[in-house]
Formats: sequence, structure tokens, C-alpha cells
Amino acid sequence: MYAVWHLGAKLTKGCSFLKVAGFVGLLLCMRGLSMAQIPTNPYAPNSSWPEAHGTYCQQNSSIASLTENDEIIMDTLHFPSDLVANFNPGGVIISDFYENSNTYCCWGTNGKSVYKIVCTPDSTTLITKDICEMSVCNSPSFYGMMDINNFVYFMSDFNLIILKDGINGDSYSEIEEDSIIDLSAYEHNDDLRGIKMLYSGQIVITSTSGTVIVLDRLTRSVLYSTSLHEPIENNMAVDEGNNVYINTNSSLNKFHWNGDSLELVWDVFIAGSGTTPTLIGTTTMGASEQLLAITDKSYPSNLILIWKDSIPNGWAGLPLLPHRIAAMEPVTFNVPNPWLYVAPSQNSLVVEDNSILLVRWTGLSPSSGIWKPGIEKWTWNPNTMSLTENWVNIVSCIPNAMPCLSTSTDYFYAIGEKFIGSNKYWTFEALDWITGVSKVQQVLAPHANSDFNVYGSGVQMGPFGEIITTSPYMILRFRKAPLLEGINKLSDDTPPIKVSPNPSSGVFTIALGDLNRSCHIDILNSYEQLVYETPIENQAFVSIDLSKHAKGFYYIKVRNENGVAIRKVIVE
Repeated sequence: MYAVWHLGAKLTKGCSFLKVAGFVGLLLCMRGLSMAQIPTNPYAPNSSWPEAHGTYCQQNSSIASLTENDEIIMDTLHFPSDLVANFNPGGVIISDFYENSNTYCCWGTNGKSVYKIVCTPDSTTLITKDICEMSVCNSPSFYGMMDINNFVYFMSDFNLIILKDGINGDSYSEIEEDSIIDLSAYEHNDDLRGIKMLYSGQIVITSTSGTVIVLDRLTRSVLYSTSLHEPIENNMAVDEGNNVYINTNSSLNKFHWNGDSLELVWDVFIAGSGTTPTLIGTTTMGASEQLLAITDKSYPSNLILIWKDSIPNGWAGLPLLPHRIAAMEPVTFNVPNPWLYVAPSQNSLVVEDNSILLVRWTGLSPSSGIWKPGIEKWTWNPNTMSLTENWVNIVSCIPNAMPCLSTSTDYFYAIGEKFIGSNKYWTFEALDWITGVSKVQQVLAPHANSDFNVYGSGVQMGPFGEIITTSPYMILRFRKAPLLEGINKLSDDTPPIKVSPNPSSGVFTIALGDLNRSCHIDILNSYEQLVYETPIENQAFVSIDLSKHAKGFYYIKVRNENGVAIRKVIVE
């Protein structure tokens, strides 16, 4: 099922809600200072999102994504009713393109099943497998990863689940269990939690009770294990130096994999584990930009930056804090008395270069009467060695999604909420990274429809620039509407489909141009409901009468075997 939007008419613009730090222009200049690429893991697929949180856990992609000028289709794929669970879905991991095709797959889990989503530019197909059809029958964890051989890794209790396509190279084949690795000899008290792949190809796994395990990816044997003797709530980060960053409930730890064991390099006290560690910049930058970002569980959360490698000469440190901490600032979202009303952040950080974005956590199941807007962006200045607030958006609400950023369009995306009158609705959100201004806010469904509550899921970006996320009940994929062949080559003032008059009283004519031979016309209202349809054969002009319909805007969708073209008409 899909819905079609033209988002150009649904903008929320203006800066009146922003608290701006006064140097947005400086930010625009700073973007050019440090656009170094994050190193690619040679053992990961060449994809936009091969592991949970993305590479470096930055929740971003360089792929150009959706803007307010796009015609957007929303695909909704519901899980079978017997495979629905009230479970934090975690988002998806994304494969490379299959050989000689424009097809790729997203893999994920919803608690009762593992699934893959087969994606092309203009289609989305869901394939599921009941977890109880495999050698384990317990809810898999929400973190996962994929390797260069197209094996997919999830965890369930103390088992590592390895999946693959039923037919090698066939994206539409059924999901097949490759193997189950029993790790109960190393962790038998609690669930496995995080998973990452080192740049030398080994797999690192953590458990909620603090066990850390390193496996050989090819032999699938355990190379090393240890216990940190403290709970772990989040995933970990790795870098190209085979360093692993793990936060427990009281400390952030840096380990180095030396080929035989994990050596502790340093640890820093943190007041609780709020978010997964996120790397700032790359090791190709100067030492002053080699940082880690994390939030703690204070009320409100502190955004903490930590020197990742060497501490710069001359660093005096911050009063009463460990010397390795480079910055620590409370994130209040401009809320009065934040120690009472701002819960510790659990939404993963979004990072580009030296800038960090946080959204206000509302909860996995925000009630219809709760409204907690707040998005805040900070930037580290390597010259002054200071962390500065850029802007605060106090009207947009992203209650529990983990946003993602397109570094090409400079928009970040999530599932949000908004009130219309006294009623609350789920929304699709796109906001400007530089200014915090809302660019797209599309109403999805009334808040009572829990299908659209993503329950803390990650938001990912596919290779075509589409936005993908999941709820316990369904998959959501927001993509550009496919246009008829050649439309993109025409200028805006000579479109192949013309509507006149526009606006009109409801009576207008559609000039089909070269599309008149064989096509189908659908007309949808502003709620994406079909109000008129007709097939067309050898007809250059089509007269339409919507005068008895409600005033407002309508979408005209002209489709044939090559794709779809969409125009908007206003009835007044």
C-alpha cells in the first residue's frame, strides 16, 4: 500500500521558534573545513547503512534525500498479524545492490520474526520468517549488522543468529538460517546486546550484564571474552584503528584489539549510559577533532565530549571533571526547570563533522495528551576547544525515533508528532540541519493509530535517497515518486502534463501531450483518498469536473507502464 504526496505546499517555515547562537553564517563556513570521509570497513557491504547506527554511529549518509520539492510516495507494509509483537524494532540494516540490478534489501527484526525488505526505485516487498521456525524461538535483539558476504547477524538471548538469502544472489528468495552460534558458555545470565565489526573483520558482541566477546567472522569461533562487571544498555562504536568504545552504566571505556585480546586504553566516569557512543570527525583530521560524544542519565542529560586518542598539549581540563573530558553541557531544550521536565536522552546522537544533534526523549509510548517538543544542535570549535549551542527548535517533536541526516541535502528526518486543534497526529518530519527550520511536516495518521509509533526505532536512508523506518506493526518507506520516462529532462515551464485553469472552480482540462496513447488518470484529495479515476486511450485532452467536491488541493496522477507523473490542482 502507498500514499502519494506533493510536499511543496506543506511547508512549515520561519525562524521565530529558534534560539540561534548568532553564528549560523560561521557554521556554513565551517562545513567546508572538515568534510573528510569516514573510512569504509573493508569487511562490510558497500551500502548506505551496513550496521546499526551507521558507520562511526553518526546516523548520517552522504546520499541526497527528500526535500519539500519532491513528490513522495509512502509505502506501508504490515507484518502478518501472527508476527506482530510489542517490541522495540531497532530499525534496519541495508545491503549493497545485488549484482547487475538496482535492487537491494533491508534486514531487521520485530520481536516475533526476522524480515527483509526488497527495494527497487519504485517497489517495496516484505519477506518474513517466524523466529520459531529457526533453531531458536526467543525475541531477537534490535541491533544487527551485515558483512561483505551478505551474511546478516542478529542476537537472541545468548545466541548469535546468522541469516542469508535462501538462494545466493536472489533478493526475492526466502530467508534462510545459516547457523546459530551458542555463546552461553560466555554469557548465560543475560541477553546479548550490542554488535559491531572491527576493521580487521572480527565481530565484537556485548551483553546487558557486561560481557564482551570477540569472534572470528569466518570460523565463527570465540577468540576472546571478558567481563566488565557492569550493565551495558546501548550499542558500541568502533574505528579504523580497531578501537572499541563501550559505555557501561558508570563509565565510557576505550579498548584496543591487538589480535589476541582487548586492551583497556582508558576509562572515564559517566553518570549513567544515555546514548550509544558516537565518533566525532575522522582520524584524518587534526588531533583536536578526534572526539567521542555521549549523553549521560542526568536530569537533564549532559552532552559530553571526550578526547578519543591523545589529549592535546596545553589542555587545562574542566573544573571538577576527569582530564579526558573535553566538554560537558546540559541539554535543556529551553525548558524551564529542566531537572524536573527533561528526561535523560535515549535518542541516538546525529553527527556531521563537529556538530551534534539531540532530540528530546518523550518515551516509547507517549500518551495522546503529552507534548514534549525540543531539538537542539551543538558544535565543537577545535580552535577554542569549546562546545557551543547553535540553535534550539522548541516547536517540533520527535518523541522516540532515532533521526538520520543527509549530508548532501542538509536535512534530517524522523517520525514526529503534532497537534491540530486538540488532536495529536503522527508526522513525517524533515528539518534543516543548518538552521533547525522545519521543511517538511506531513501528517500520517491520528495519534491513536499506534501503527505509526516507531517505539525508538532507528531511521535509515536507502541508496535511492529514500527514508526507511519500522514500527512493531509495519515498515514505512518514504521515496520519491517515479516519473514517466523523460520527465526529468524537461524544464519546469514545459511539463508533459498541463492543467488549466489552475486554480479553478473545479472544472479544468488536462493536456496529456505525448502521454495520450494509453494511460490511466487517478485524482486524489489532500488525504490521499481516490476521488476519480479513468483509463485513457488516444485522447490528448481530458475534461474533469470536481465542482461538487470540497474546495482544496487535489493530486492528478497520470500513470502508464513506464511510471507515474503527478500534478497538483487547486479547487477554490
